[in-house]
Amino acid sequence: MQSSFGTLVATHLREIMLELTSAGQPGCPATGGTPTDEAPPDNIAAHLNEAASRPCFFTDAMWSAWRQRPDARGHVAVADPEAQREFVVWWLLYGQAEYPAEWWFGSEHVAVAMEPVEIEGQRLPRLVRRLYTDRQDVRAAFPLRDAEGVAELLCWYRLSGPDEMGVAPALPAEFLRLTEAPSGRSPWAGAPEVPRMAAAFYERRSDLQRLFDPSAREAREALVRWYANSGSTLIPSPTPFPDCAEPGRW
Repeated sequence: MQSSFGTLVATHLREIMLELTSAGQPGCPATGGTPTDEAPPDNIAAHLNEAASRPCFFTDAMWSAWRQRPDARGHVAVADPEAQREFVVWWLLYGQAEYPAEWWFGSEHVAVAMEPVEIEGQRLPRLVRRLYTDRQDVRAAFPLRDAEGVAELLCWYRLSGPDEMGVAPALPAEFLRLTEAPSGRSPWAGAPEVPRMAAAFYERRSDLQRLFDPSAREAREALVRWYANSGSTLIPSPTPFPDCAEPGRW
């Protein structure tokens, strides 16, 4: 049975051949004749322009899916460079379910997916922004009103992303630092400083809530020690790269 990628490629090639053979090129008959100096028909130029717009970070499967799936690319033009970068995130998060035989990603895709982008006046990795816009529960839990909201969302990503998403790459250094910086949210603001990740663990674990009283200095210090010695080892590892070779590119 033909794979989904094979179907996409075959469909693409059939479309091009049908368009080219039915173009009725002026001055260039189907058999015999002498070509003229007239410009190529619009559909040929369109295909050439489209092919030239393919970004270097698209695999063959990504490029075919990008062309054949206007829903996945947000119904924008094939040559839209920003949408192409956003499609990398779609491919990482949702592509495996739809193209399991051809799905693959590498370091260049992670670099695009985790580059900083703007949302509501704040900066997030592109993939985290997509998760935020796609999931109402995440938007409700982490309103991006200030830097604390951004940092708490990033803490959630580190703790829940690897388990809840198909792909959760490591945060870039600038965002990782935000999660380890002292929390400024009540009741954690003040001395001794408590890392945001320690506070995130506290919020989701009833055993920590029983052990550590945020209002007591000794308890705050004990929570910081727990995080440094034990808690930090409980953070799930980022998603590894697929254990297979990179597919070919046209």
